[in-house]
Amino acid sequence: MRPGGTGTMTMAGRNVAAALGLLAFGAWYAWLSAGLPERHMPNTPGPSFFPLIIVALLIGLSLALLIKGIADLRAGRQADSPARLAPGALSALAAFFVYLGALPYVGFVVSSVIFFAVLMVLYGGRKPLLIGVAATLVPVGLFVIFRHGFQIVLPHGVLGF
Repeated sequence: MRPGGTGTMTMAGRNVAAALGLLAFGAWYAWLSAGLPERHMPNTPGPSFFPLIIVALLIGLSLALLIKGIADLRAGRQADSPARLAPGALSALAAFFVYLGALPYVGFVVSSVIFFAVLMVLYGGRKPLLIGVAATLVPVGLFVIFRHGFQIVLPHGVLGF
């Protein structure tokens, strides 16, 4: 809480709370991932390979946030301005849920192209050619890497990929 008893938490306190919540979530997710059944296909990573990479990144970044939050609390640092959601954050979250809903029906490539384009526009992209090229190349590149490099099947859609 801030000195003066206003009842609000400082940014450093929020960082510590968020880090602890993310660490708990990471531990739970790691436990779930470790319990995935093994598959015995030669030269392929097991089903828990990518979830555990994500967990390692989540826990590492959460530890960094925790350390920063504790250091800021000890130093008594205050945020310069109150915490606010970035403009478009709720729209991006809504777009993400629409993307997740469309993924099984439309497929990875088509839904991801649309999703990336929407995110680029929401966060200030104004060059249609750049948005179109980047929003197409990223999902297609990811599709090729996962499908052909890692042999992981991604959701197929109306175009068959």
